Amino acid sequence: MPISSQPQSLRRVALGGLTALAIACTPTTGSLAAGENEEYFLQFHSFVPAQKSFKLPKLTRKVTWRGDMRKARKAWREGKYVKARKHLERAHRKGHMIAAWYLGHIYQQGRGVKKNEALAFKLYRDVALAYQPDMPIEKRMIFVDARVRVADVYREGSSAAKVQKDPNRALRLYSAASSHGHPGADYGLAVIYLKGLGIRKNPKRALRWLSIAAGKRYAPAEALLGELYWQGKYVPKDRARAVTWYLLARETANPVVHRHIFDRLEEMLLAIDDKQRSEALAIAGRWNKKIPAKTGFLPASD
Repeated sequence: MPISSQPQSLRRVALGGLTALAIACTPTTGSLAAGENEEYFLQFHSFVPAQKSFKLPKLTRKVTWRGDMRKARKAWREGKYVKARKHLERAHRKGHMIAAWYLGHIYQQGRGVKKNEALAFKLYRDVALAYQPDMPIEKRMIFVDARVRVADVYREGSSAAKVQKDPNRALRLYSAASSHGHPGADYGLAVIYLKGLGIRKNPKRALRWLSIAAGKRYAPAEALLGELYWQGKYVPKDRARAVTWYLLARETANPVVHRHIFDRLEEMLLAIDDKQRSEALAIAGRWNKKIPAKTGFLPASD
């Protein structure tokens, strides 16, 4: 059933008439990796929106998974992260930029090594700088994702990564990545406009970008929308809607990285009455049927 013909109660969940809750992702080419390759890819990758119009790259070429990269994949699957890192580092020294992207994840998350945000940022930045618009789609989205991760650090600055705050640079990086349909970029733009980072605050534009990211089932965006409805900030105060958004965010949030989403939802559920709880659960259930969550591994940062 098209969005325009959904029940009125569901359509009202949209942001105060600004945009419908479901917004199609930017069309791209490529196709979703399947089977064994998909399982491995999801362990690393940070954006997996449910909309079929946003395609993930196929990291299945022999040129990608040979030598040290093949050994790194095998070690990672076996939970041998130290061994995986060594193979990735060797591949990186040979100029393999996808290895650098994976290493950025390893150091950002502390997989088999002490967290090192400065090194993670450098690795992501190296990948982002190597972006070429004519590269194959299977590689391009990796480089686009690196841009978003670099922008995340520039947006707020990071003493751990030794990076000064530069929201204008973040805005440029997010804008470029958003043109490829990356929901993390949509979310980053929303935060910049919502907080007025380096520019004048623009809540209307922020809500538009938030709804786009939420339409791609991006947990941080869904949670932030929920918080705005809970506080009645820039949107009418509505606790049922707030809980609806948090329920949706829980479906795609990483329980380790986004523990705060789970904790905040529990607080909200205890603070509302049975009628509000039933309404929120019903709307979230209908929305999940329209755009189901397909992964629990989302961004390492927000």
